[in-house]
Amino acid sequence: MNKYIEHEEELVVIYPTHPGTLLKKEVLPARKVSGVALAQAIGASRPDVTNMLNGKQPVTPWLAARIEAAIGFPAELLLRMQERHDLAAIRREKADQLAAIPRIAA
Repeated sequence: MNKYIEHEEELVVIYPTHPGTLLKKEVLPARKVSGVALAQAIGASRPDVTNMLNGKQPVTPWLAARIEAAIGFPAELLLRMQERHDLAAIRREKADQLAAIPRIAA
């Protein structure tokens, strides 16, 4: 189900936030941890962590578990956020194909 907000007299769909955005804007600053420090702590490449923090790469279960180990942020929450984000993206990208599927049950 999509959520809507009113923006300049029109309704705008709000899609679920990518977990990397939450980490970048809220979680890491609150813990005074940089993306570089996170990458070093979890043994990930700096570009991979940067891409994830910028919403260009997904948070995988392995990445979520390492983030949880490093900063204590729940891996389950990151993965649920990623799942919601991915599903919303597929619904948006494949809207025409999904609309063309005939409903066979009520």
